[in-house]
Amino acid sequence: MYNCLPDGIKQRTLLYCTDNAVIQQIKKNFVFEWNVEDYAETTTSGSKIYFFKDNRVVFQSPIIFDDNISIYFEKTGWVFSTKYDVLKDNFKKFKPMYIPIVLL
Repeated sequence: MYNCLPDGIKQRTLLYCTDNAVIQQIKKNFVFEWNVEDYAETTTSGSKIYFFKDNRVVFQSPIIFDDNISIYFEKTGWVFSTKYDVLKDNFKKFKPMYIPIVLL
């Protein structure tokens, strides 16, 4: 049902974080680089990451979170995290969001 996330990260459809200290650590370490050797334009992802500020989306991207963190930009393609372990440790602090489901 869920995409397989690394150990320690809650296996949920939607995770969120409102802890400013965690958000600042992610912001500080959200560093990615394009690596031609790992270039795989055909890779797709069913997952997305969103960043909100004042209830508005300021960033969104497809994301792959496995043995690295990869995000996708239209102009460059997939880019890869240079600070995987720090980001993974901070993503472990995210909480599941429970959304009510209405069946019609």
